[in-house]
Amino acid sequence: MAHDPPAPRKARRAPETAPQAHRQRATQARPGAQRQELPSVRGASEHPYRDIIELAPDALLAVDSHGRIALVNQQTEVMFGYAREELLGQPIEALLPDRSRAAHRHLRAGYMAEPHTRPMGVDLPLFGRRRDGSEFPVEIGLSPLHAGPEFAVVAIVRDITERRRIEAERAAAEAANQELRKLQTITETGLQTSMLQVTMDDLLPALLDRIRQVMAVDNVAILLASPGDEALTLTMAQGPEGRLAGHARIAFGEGVAGRIAATREPVVVDDLRTVEVANPLLREEFRSLAGAPMLVDTRLVGVLHVASVVARHFTDTDIRLLQLVAQRVASLIEQSRLYAEEQASRRAAEAARANAEAARELSQRLDEFVSIASHDIRTPVAVIRGNIQQALREYDQLLANEALDAALGDVRAVRESLAEAVVGADRLTRLVDMLFDIVRARNGKLELQMSLCDLAAIVSATVEAQRIATPSRAIQLELPEERPVLVYADADRLGQVLSNYLSNAIKYSPDTSVIITRLEVYGGKAIVSVQDEGPGLSWTEQSRVWEMFHRAPGVNVQSATANAASLGLGLHVCKQIIELHQGQVGVESVEAQGATFWFSLALAADTQA
Repeated sequence: MAHDPPAPRKARRAPETAPQAHRQRATQARPGAQRQELPSVRGASEHPYRDIIELAPDALLAVDSHGRIALVNQQTEVMFGYAREELLGQPIEALLPDRSRAAHRHLRAGYMAEPHTRPMGVDLPLFGRRRDGSEFPVEIGLSPLHAGPEFAVVAIVRDITERRRIEAERAAAEAANQELRKLQTITETGLQTSMLQVTMDDLLPALLDRIRQVMAVDNVAILLASPGDEALTLTMAQGPEGRLAGHARIAFGEGVAGRIAATREPVVVDDLRTVEVANPLLREEFRSLAGAPMLVDTRLVGVLHVASVVARHFTDTDIRLLQLVAQRVASLIEQSRLYAEEQASRRAAEAARANAEAARELSQRLDEFVSIASHDIRTPVAVIRGNIQQALREYDQLLANEALDAALGDVRAVRESLAEAVVGADRLTRLVDMLFDIVRARNGKLELQMSLCDLAAIVSATVEAQRIATPSRAIQLELPEERPVLVYADADRLGQVLSNYLSNAIKYSPDTSVIITRLEVYGGKAIVSVQDEGPGLSWTEQSRVWEMFHRAPGVNVQSATANAASLGLGLHVCKQIIELHQGQVGVESVEAQGATFWFSLALAADTQA
């Protein structure tokens, strides 16, 4: 079992000569320690070589047949942090990590049985242990030394920390080069496919996902520069920033991204808590960030930045790779812009044909609308008429019944019939109101009753009303901690929009799924979203879903309790209402993974202070 190292050494006087100092320290060592003498058959003639041993660049130790240190040189003291008098007589295992000591005793016994010159631990990582407990990689050569009746093993120990660091950096650089070649393949493919009319919406998600994997980060985002305006807009992101795409706007010089845009130079932030950020989400979600400008020649296209949830030091290799990626992404965006300009004249020439086709399609949709609307109007009217007639008959019977107690059951039946009539009337009213809203919006006569209201209260009330209407469905509500959330708006119209989002989520998601309604506050805006677990929408359908009369093909009703009919009016009306509030609507979806519909409004000035 290894001896504990002695107590820390006291200050000693400087030796007059190296050999004298070695002998003096050995003499002062504790009882049982071996003398600092190099075993030799030549006796005193070997003394001239001691200076050579002392000046050796590697640590040199002699270990006796019992595994105890008999001789060390000056480099041993420097390397391990011990004074030689602390080491003499100690087991050699004192210079090894605790985990290696038991195995080393066994290996040492085997070597003593068959000693020969060889390196130690070929192809195995070897570590030394300093006096302060820290470890470092070493390379060790062993050689037996016979001196008359005495036997020792000479060990030459070399600290290879710097070599390992260089090897690690070389390996990292090679790995980065390999990944860069993969990135080049992706971006070159992107440039080629852009000529095949593949949109940026198709190219960027795959590219961002690849950058995220290659650089082993938790978030990657692209902020594009606004033409003629010194500001950036968060255009697309993979990671937590994705939910803010289209909302975050950052002026040049503001925060990290704004500083990159203003200086046209990359920026590395090891700890985001120590710098000013324009986007509070960065400080909340991430610890470290690196970003680079996207340039075409000297013109700024935007900024590309990556972020890590845990603390990370981005190396020079990381930054070079990020700059190359930013350059290629900028080229891809520029290529897309040039392609769009080239196609502009062709689109103008085809405008007449497209308008004619649109008119034909609109006529067809109007025919479908009339057919569906006719059925939808007749059905609730028939329900109302039938239930009212039934109610009248039952009332007539009730009036003719002299025994009031016996008539209570009939009274309940009358009430149920009237309730069904009210439901049918409400549905008919909503349909008529929706049609009138469309007409008013097209004529510029859709009026809003604007007032200062609490959006959190509107969202809570609308969700609670939906829960009562569909008690079998699970609707989760997430509100910000700081309330109220004040906006200038028509409270009834906002409730109408959110109710439509919730109705669609219920209709197009399984009855067992959970619907999540969120209200978030960011950058002077309030964002309301409804997330479902339905079939999702393709990229094409996400832009068309707001069109009047449009119904996404292949997206079927999944709820057993929902009405299957759809006129394709609800979301169109929602868009009209929110745009009248100077707000925005949007949808984020992946096919077969559900959809999130959202709208955003500017906060009232009172809440932005």
